Formats: sequence, C-alpha cells, structure tokens
Amino acid sequence: MRYIKILCFLLLLVSPLAAARGQEKDIPARPRLRHEWDGFAAGSSAQVQRKRIVYDDNGAVESSSTIKTTSTLVSRENGFNEIRSKLVIDIAGKVFNPDPTSAHSGGVSEKPGEKVKYEFLLKEKLNIDDQEFECKKFQVTIESSAGRRISRVWMCNQYPFVLKSESVVTLKNSNTAVRTAANIVALNMPMEVLTDIKSGVVIRIVTETEGSRAVTLQGSCPDVPGGVVWHSKKVVVDGTLQEESYLRLIAYRSEREVEVSKPDRPRRSGVISRIKQNRNKPPKDEDGRKDDERKRACHGVGSGDLFVRNSYRNDPFSSQTD
Repeated sequence: MRYIKILCFLLLLVSPLAAARGQEKDIPARPRLRHEWDGFAAGSSAQVQRKRIVYDDNGAVESSSTIKTTSTLVSRENGFNEIRSKLVIDIAGKVFNPDPTSAHSGGVSEKPGEKVKYEFLLKEKLNIDDQEFECKKFQVTIESSAGRRISRVWMCNQYPFVLKSESVVTLKNSNTAVRTAANIVALNMPMEVLTDIKSGVVIRIVTETEGSRAVTLQGSCPDVPGGVVWHSKKVVVDGTLQEESYLRLIAYRSEREVEVSKPDRPRRSGVISRIKQNRNKPPKDEDGRKDDERKRACHGVGSGDLFVRNSYRNDPFSSQTD
C-alpha cells in the first residue's frame, strides 16, 4: 500500500510537467513577422512611383513631388535582408538623384545589434473577410539606442501570416509616442500587377501621434518582391488635411530561390532491410536480364531534381531561417 501511494504521488508531479513541455513545443520561440522578401533570391527588385501632395492651412496645394524608388534585394545573411534603395525625386521639374542607401532588416524589422524579446501571449481566433483563422498572439519588444518599440501581433501559419498588429514606438529623451495599428480588411483581392491580374490582400494602416493621424490603404501581393502593389495615404493634422500620396508599382524583377533537395537516405544493413529491398526488386526477364525501367521506378530516379521554394507556403513558426 505504501508503494502505491508513492507511485501516485510521483504521477501527480510528472503529469503537469509533461503537459507544460508539450505546450512549450507548440509555441514557437522566434516568430518571423516580415515575409515580403521571402522566397526571392538576390537581384530581385521592385520599382514604385509615389505622387506626394502637400496642402497649406487654407487647403490649397503648397507643393507636389514625384518619387521613384527602386528597391533591390542585395543579400540575405543570418536572417537579415539587405535592401538597397535608389531614389529619383522630381520637384517642380527639378530632378534630384541622391546616392543609393542600404539597410539591413530582420524578421521583425529589427536592425543588426538591436535587442529583440519575444513573448507568447495566447491563442485566438480572428474572423477576416468571412474567413476564420487560428492565430497565435505575440508581444515583440525591440530595444535600441534610439528608443523602444513594443508590438503585439496576431499570426497564422498561412499567407498572409500576420493578420493584425499594434505597436507603440517611444524615443529616448522624448515623451511623444507613435502608435500604429495594421489589419487586413480584404483577402483574395484581384489587383492589377502591371499587365497581369493577380490575387492579394488589402491592409489598412493607421499611424497616430499627438495631434496627427495618417491612414493608409495598401494592396499587397506575394508574387511581387517587397509585396507592395499600390497604396493611398492621407495625413490629417489638427483636423486639417495636410498631405496625401498615391503609390503604384511600375516595374519589378522576380528571382525565385532555387534549392537542391536532400540526397536519399542511405540504406540500412541487416536482415530486415535486405528483405525489404528484395521485395522491391524488379522481376527478371525470361533471359535473366533485369528490367531497367522498373528498377528505376522502384528506387525513385529523379529525387535529386531542383525545385523552387515558395516561402509564402511555409509555416512561419518553423525554425527555418533565410
């Protein structure tokens, strides 16, 4: 009887630990939030044109400009994408060509050297455009020398991955906070991508600071490097329209990543393995020669072919890195 009591006590201790370990396995430690360049190889690029209009306090046009931006994926290393941006700015007929700039961005838009902390909050269901998604809610904190950004994101394991996000950015030595909320408002939307019609999503982004509010509607397509196809933005300051801009994709170059599949697992030795191999052996012809075609079929010739990886279909919670 004494041994039975001890056994029951041990079982009570072990059961919660096992359940906790099972839950930890289901919760990813490092989610990836940014996917607009995933699956594209170095050399992929997108060119957009943005028309920007600034109004004065009376509502009259104060200035206008046209900006062409070419973004190119230069490299991908240690989970960071290096994007080179080239601008051509046209203001009242005067054209400016500033030097290209490069920036490194990680899976949550962090820069190299910044501290990133992830915290799983809960599982939640979201209904978007009459579709229900099982989501995992995370809090991501990024610390840098300039300040801190705290984001809460709702993620699913299929495109478009991030369905909703809320973030607050605070700068050091400043009491001003920038709040941004983004959520997907339409799925599977047909949109014109140059001469083609492709499917994408529409995102609504609201950015607020003290006294100002910017609302952006953005069309995004997974077949375009960088994702952006079009956007419409309006900025209101103290209740007055101060700025609006319109962006559209004018050119892009898509280079998909190509990988080689893993080699076949080496055959194991032993009696059981030999029996299995004998079962798969092709029959011999009447003259004793092997049927080469059936032999190739049994052993899977062609398993080393190249394949194109589409990262938009991968699970973002997986441990796979760029």
